[in-house]
Amino acid sequence: MSPPYGVWAHICGTDLVRDEPGSSTSWKITCGFPPGVSYMLENRAITKRVLPELFERENIKPIDAYPAQLLENPGGPVAPAD
Repeated sequence: MSPPYGVWAHICGTDLVRDEPGSSTSWKITCGFPPGVSYMLENRAITKRVLPELFERENIKPIDAYPAQLLENPGGPVAPAD
């Protein structure tokens, strides 16, 4: 399998559903800014305040730069110009 323009989706949210006969199928695929990312960022901030020793002990990597990194390329990969 080869993605268009050789670019893979690094951020992708897929909603999987099971139909009446029991088969799984993709209902919706979201590529780009993930809709639930704000929950992840807020949960991380709260957890860091409540359990700072966990982050120190487990060497959990920071995600503070995540929003800025998304803004650097808001449209995601695009086709090369002709």
